[in-house]
Amino acid sequence: MPQNVEKKFDLTILGSLCEDEIILPNKKIKAPGGAVFYSSFPAKKLGYKVAIITKLPKKNFSVLNKFKKYGIDTFVKPAKKSVIFRNIYLDKDNINKRRQEIIGNPEPFKIKDLPDIETRILHIAPLIKGEVSLKIIKKFWRKVILSLDVQGFAKIKKGKKVIISSWPTKERVLKYITVLKTDDEEIKVLTGKKDIKESAGELVKYGPREIMITSGSGVYICTNKKFFYNKFSPNTIRGRTGRGDTCIATYLVKRLSLSPEKALKYAAEITSKKLEVEGPYK
Repeated sequence: MPQNVEKKFDLTILGSLCEDEIILPNKKIKAPGGAVFYSSFPAKKLGYKVAIITKLPKKNFSVLNKFKKYGIDTFVKPAKKSVIFRNIYLDKDNINKRRQEIIGNPEPFKIKDLPDIETRILHIAPLIKGEVSLKIIKKFWRKVILSLDVQGFAKIKKGKKVIISSWPTKERVLKYITVLKTDDEEIKVLTGKKDIKESAGELVKYGPREIMITSGSGVYICTNKKFFYNKFSPNTIRGRTGRGDTCIATYLVKRLSLSPEKALKYAAEITSKKLEVEGPYK
């Protein structure tokens, strides 16, 4: 991003804000949502300078006060309509089993939507495919540590349902990415392989230096040379939604000063604490 500007951040997250509907076997929760919501708070809580670049209908701008209260800078463009993202957990014995739906269409980001700021890390975390183009990724390549949540290119809308697609042109995008975030279900669809280590090894060939894979039990990091794993250890699980966003945000900021192994351990600890509460880790 441009140099010699006043605004400088450690982590900036790009993606749409939405309205979350979390449907559990015994209750329904409505709250702000999107990766920008769940990933910005833990990074800020850990003492880093954090910003979000997002789109949101003007009628919902009051939600930005939640970010400002914690010192998170917000760069917002008005969206025409609200987007509702629904996470449905109907199996009380398996909180990792869920169905996702989306109501409304997130608006694509354009180059002109991006503010003139400087950041060490840019984490691209749209809700579904179509929000962020390869043009935007190429604009920031080599200027920042570029991180991508795979859902922004591999999850598509089919009716109301959100499904994982195979993403046949992934090599065109992944060659520009430093850190790729995915989960154990997404990575199997992307590679056609059932083994997580084998799947990660396949994606590393396309360009990412590090790949994070979250699962119900813990989180993996794959680099060109090594493979690390840390278990999640919450005392109870009350906040499944936002698990991966918490994990990748913590890993990214800690990776600025720590090795992949140590940053992963820290990320697993913070994510375990987040799983114990509804909403973002604060």
